[in-house]
Amino acid sequence: MILFNNGLVIQARIDTTQFDVPAEFRQTPEFLRYQSYQGIARYVSWPLAWPLHVEQDLTTKELTTEAEQTWFQRYDLDVVPDQEYCVRYFRACRDRGITTRTLFCRTERQLPTWQAPIPESAFLGYDYSTSQLFYSVIPDDLLVDDLSPLLAESRARLNSNRLFDNEADVHDYIEQRETAIKSGEPLEPDGDFLVYHLSEVNGASLVPTPAG
Repeated sequence: MILFNNGLVIQARIDTTQFDVPAEFRQTPEFLRYQSYQGIARYVSWPLAWPLHVEQDLTTKELTTEAEQTWFQRYDLDVVPDQEYCVRYFRACRDRGITTRTLFCRTERQLPTWQAPIPESAFLGYDYSTSQLFYSVIPDDLLVDDLSPLLAESRARLNSNRLFDNEADVHDYIEQRETAIKSGEPLEPDGDFLVYHLSEVNGASLVPTPAG
């Protein structure tokens, strides 16, 4: 599998696992397993687009429109390859008090292509998620109490971020979930899913240091 350097995803550290979760469920082993997942679907991506989380103004609307029209609609992948744009986005989040996480993404899609030196980052793992609005099937497949026996081996291979450490393991998981679906297991059918190589970047490191 050849992976290409696509670009960055900026996320607000707004925990998606908390949405519409009854209080009594938050103390269960299943929910705690969900909490250990650190993949692309864990937090809210491109938060300035979401009125639920951020008050909308001219800057948030312009940044959102720019990304959608320049990259998201063109490539069907919610990843930005332009460092200058990401710096502006990071600053806009910081100015609004939004704590962020920045991910560097590599996928089998050749486009978009990251247009700057590869930033230093810490490897998180391989995820399996949709290309837009980021829904990963790993939590719903592998971090549940009613785990399919056909997926037990894949769950045992997850790292501490509840992602896979290498390409071989994530592809074995994809094959195992296909077998489970064919056997009638109630898993999300394959759709517009991609393998993601994810690493975390210090967003502040992308911001140029003022001269002098």
